[in-house]
Amino acid sequence: MPIGIERHPHCQTKASLVHSAIDGRNLDAIAAVLAEPVAAMVHDPPSPSMWVPAVHSDAVFRAFCDTCFETVAAILEWCSAVSECSWG
Repeated sequence: MPIGIERHPHCQTKASLVHSAIDGRNLDAIAAVLAEPVAAMVHDPPSPSMWVPAVHSDAVFRAFCDTCFETVAAILEWCSAVSECSWG
């Protein structure tokens, strides 16, 4: 079984989750902490409607959290605000 970023290739999610994490953010800072091919996805994201490996999407989201927020409370506040915008 593959390890790390290539694990569980059959588990996929929509690339819109990647977009929510990188839109308006410092792409270089996020990509700098990621391995290929995920770092490339930050600079050249697939269409939001495309399916991408969930492990890759999770890695982008974790890098986004690590580079853009100083506390868990700030991450949760962002998640709440995004949820409110999505579900009104």
